[in-house]
Amino acid sequence: MKIQTAAKLTSLTVSTIRYYDSEGLLCTIPRDTNGFRDFRDIDVQWLKNIELLRESGVSITTLKKVAQLNHNDPEIRNKRATLLTDELRKLEQRIIKLQQAERMLKDEIASPTFVD
Repeated sequence: MKIQTAAKLTSLTVSTIRYYDSEGLLCTIPRDTNGFRDFRDIDVQWLKNIELLRESGVSITTLKKVAQLNHNDPEIRNKRATLLTDELRKLEQRIIKLQQAERMLKDEIASPTFVD
């Protein structure tokens, strides 16, 4: 499928997809005979994953490493799993902090504290 279709399916802009491409995040997407990217369903899912991870605080640098570690070799799979595990731990810590902030906001709404 063309980049415009991938953009519609992911709710990303074409320019965002091109940016991800320029950053090396889309290295496995094949090209058609005219040299244009030919997005597959799995590529659209990867774009959705990129966006979700970006919204969760994962850096482009980390995502680039994940994209480059896309091979079925056991050693490469282990490196990828280690990298993703590290990101999962960071995300879990962010979730804890967000939950604490949520509780504080709810408490403040329920019983405001005023400083005179």
